[in-house]
Amino acid sequence: MYKILTNDDYRMSTWSGGTTTEILLDPPQGNYQERDFNFRISTATVDLPESEFSPLEGFKRIIMPLEGQMTLTHTSQNDQAEVVELATFETDYFEGGDLTHSVGKCTDFNLIYKPHYSGTMNALEGGEERSLFAGETYIFYALQDVELNLMPEWDQDSQGETLHLEKGQSLYVTDLEDTYLLSLQGQENQVVTIEVCVYLND
Repeated sequence: MYKILTNDDYRMSTWSGGTTTEILLDPPQGNYQERDFNFRISTATVDLPESEFSPLEGFKRIIMPLEGQMTLTHTSQNDQAEVVELATFETDYFEGGDLTHSVGKCTDFNLIYKPHYSGTMNALEGGEERSLFAGETYIFYALQDVELNLMPEWDQDSQGETLHLEKGQSLYVTDLEDTYLLSLQGQENQVVTIEVCVYLND
């Protein structure tokens, strides 16, 4: 049902503008380079003042700066351009097949997924609670050491299970059969984890 992912589970690689840490690839035996996968969650550094994103025709994308800011220019196949300015923890949803030019050095968080999936990405603060639903896959990426409590939502008498994530580790939750409640410890008004949710469209 859940697993804590560490650096030993991640895959490191380089791209034209920096480095990428792949946190999760579905299915595990898929291949990102050959574009043979359902969805991919990763974090990356953008080390150049300006860079071009790799084309990902046939996929959708969500991106969020974790540190720094970035300005993205998306040019669609019909040559329409859209400029998006992102501050830290703001998200941009866009087509992977668009030509995307990036301005600004930063560290970002990414979700790439096929169109028959849907995805969301949120920055969560200490004290927040999230309901986790059957049929959905979740990643909670720790920006600092944090404790999380996971309990079945139908059992109000349960104390649940307390999990500890170190900075850079992820809680991977999938194949739930019922709804669970996740509670985040930590200081309010301070982002402690990034939540990514992916699920098949009806």
